[in-house]
Amino acid sequence: MPEVTAEDHEATKKLRQPDSYEHDILPPTEEPLALLRVVKDQDFEETGDPIMVYCEGCAKGSTRKPKRGEKLMNLHIIGTPKSIAEALLIKTALCILKEEGHDDVTLEINNVGGKESFATFIRELTGHYRKHINDMDTECRQLFKDGPHALIACGTTLKPELKTQAPSPLSYLSDTNRQHFKEVIEFLESQNVPYEINKDVLGNPNYSTNTVFTILDKQTGKILATGSRYNQLAKKGGLKKEIPSVGVTLRLATLKQVPSSRLPKDGKVRFFFIQLGYQAKLKSLEVIDMLRQAKIPVHQSISRDKISTQLAKAKRYKVPYVLIMGQKEAHDGTVVVRDVESHSQISVPISELTNYLRHLP
Repeated sequence: MPEVTAEDHEATKKLRQPDSYEHDILPPTEEPLALLRVVKDQDFEETGDPIMVYCEGCAKGSTRKPKRGEKLMNLHIIGTPKSIAEALLIKTALCILKEEGHDDVTLEINNVGGKESFATFIRELTGHYRKHINDMDTECRQLFKDGPHALIACGTTLKPELKTQAPSPLSYLSDTNRQHFKEVIEFLESQNVPYEINKDVLGNPNYSTNTVFTILDKQTGKILATGSRYNQLAKKGGLKKEIPSVGVTLRLATLKQVPSSRLPKDGKVRFFFIQLGYQAKLKSLEVIDMLRQAKIPVHQSISRDKISTQLAKAKRYKVPYVLIMGQKEAHDGTVVVRDVESHSQISVPISELTNYLRHLP
């Protein structure tokens, strides 16, 4: 994680930052802003490849401090507005939590929209709670001074019926935002990920846009991970342009040692996974995760759509084999394995893929 600078702190001060809004799992605004500052000159449209970031702990200079005995893990995908980014982060977070011993979790997800729809929603939400301010106790009234985010996230004494009657951000989404959220949900359903749409999951008031989500332990109700898109933060933070980004923070009681590498001894990855078509993209996470579990490393460019672009990237990696899934393969439950040098190829059932790849010369 890049160091938080005085410039980041100064930019953050210009954003709305309620003193009493202290959700201990959400990273403070200056951390993702520091990350965006470092990557702002990357030409994502030219390369077509988003930047994937993994880091542990808090950024140097951040106002965030982990609780004693807890470990923070941060994952970000920067440079793509596509719904597959959220799906990939959620899937990755769930895999990490499972490996850390959290088998019984629940995903709560929402979409707060973009700039205009979010502003309309907040105006309506604020009006709703202002109308019922006489139904709130002293604690809730005090929290409401910092806005509805603070009231909903921290107001444990808020009457349940006031939350139930409150407007939902989904009612104000643009057609584009609605389609984006639909795609995220379809990705989750294609992976059999149980989820609940919760209109009270709103993310960070300073930077969250579009998809917001929380992963909780079902038994204890403890928040294990929280994530959101933050497409507008770069521009709001003084970086002059929007950078489509999404991130998730996991807070764990313990953290197993992350392997430094799963690469073969010679350091070479032999496979590149290519997908073509929406149904294949939906299925792709299943195949990639299956290969991960089998400890078969594979390159991918899952955010890309054109096969020519993906083949060009596979060529740059100099892999001997490409794995191709199109609409037909997604329907049939197969993957085409192509030998790059000889151009020979064979269609392999997904259930037999790992065994087949292990025995390739």
